[in-house]
Amino acid sequence: MNILVTGGTGFLGGYVLPLLADDSEIDKLLYTYRHQPCGESSSMRGLALDITNLENFKPHQAVLEEVTCLVHMASAVSHGRVALYQDISQNITENFSSLGNLLQFLPNLEKIVYISSGSAEIYKDDPTMYGVGKLLVEQVLQHIVRYHNVACTILRFPQLYGPGEPHGTFVSKFINSFLDGKAIQLMNDGTTVRDILYVKDAAASIVYAAKQAPSGVFMVSDPIKHTVGEIAVILQVITGADDACIVRVSSNNTGALGYHFTSDIDKLGYKLCYTVEQGLEETVRGWNNV
Repeated sequence: MNILVTGGTGFLGGYVLPLLADDSEIDKLLYTYRHQPCGESSSMRGLALDITNLENFKPHQAVLEEVTCLVHMASAVSHGRVALYQDISQNITENFSSLGNLLQFLPNLEKIVYISSGSAEIYKDDPTMYGVGKLLVEQVLQHIVRYHNVACTILRFPQLYGPGEPHGTFVSKFINSFLDGKAIQLMNDGTTVRDILYVKDAAASIVYAAKQAPSGVFMVSDPIKHTVGEIAVILQVITGADDACIVRVSSNNTGALGYHFTSDIDKLGYKLCYTVEQGLEETVRGWNNV
């Protein structure tokens, strides 16, 4: 199996690429990057390739023709709910041009693994540009599967966490506050439900999907749901923070129940390796060692 990974230089890619590189069933591993490569080995090679530009593909045509599996993690979509019209047009165009370019230069493709988001589902009625962009690409890929001989597994992830995660997530904010001895405020008394997934499980599910998962759309989330308050208490215990670091604030917010996803783990066939407690403990332990 020869695999091409897009978007592999980001947070999730830092966990996916090593797993793929160490897999004996994978003969050749390629990944694209725009600015800086993230390393090479006898089994892994980086391609300086802007996938939104068709001309950039031509120098790599020979090696791309050997690819049989595409792991498409790259995305060019604004995360804001409000975006300028030109931003919307550019982001949607880049997403579709990227996909079209890849399909044009991967003539021997047998399998696509597309990394989507729970946003594609939960924001149908309250859309963000991120969710809209993911959902549109999902629809195009399902059309390709229907009319072409290509298998496609779409994995939707909730918010990922782990060592090296972006510091704008609520998990990272909690950890930083607790380690600094600062208090956090939990709105709605901490009863809001939030789905989170440890990045190592996300990465392992991608490798699993590339090798053996069926075609379809799968929500990769923990069947056991946790509130923000429960997650905060777990992190408080792990970090050794004082009880006073958690401040619960009552609210009449109608969104108190939060949002959570129906897990498709069983249908996908992948078994999670980490509980939330185990994942958060590893995250705190490796927080300053990334």
